Amino acid sequence: MHDVTETIGARLRRLRTDARLSASEAANRIRMSQTYLCEVERDEHLPGLTMAAELAKLFGVSLDYIAGLTDHENNPYVRKQ
Repeated sequence: MHDVTETIGARLRRLRTDARLSASEAANRIRMSQTYLCEVERDEHLPGLTMAAELAKLFGVSLDYIAGLTDHENNPYVRKQ
């Protein structure tokens, strides 16, 4: 179980590294700039809804999990890309 109080950026960085993806690979998969993804992971920006939804699909988690509203990582309603 992970800390629900972790920042959105920290949570996204952990999900990406747990998936063994580089920032470049993750950014390419969601058609987003690597620079922007890294800025989100450093909490310099909050991801927009479209980006958050693409990341949720990529990692197979819910938007609630991305936002830190739940600590339940597994979501049966989300299909991984």
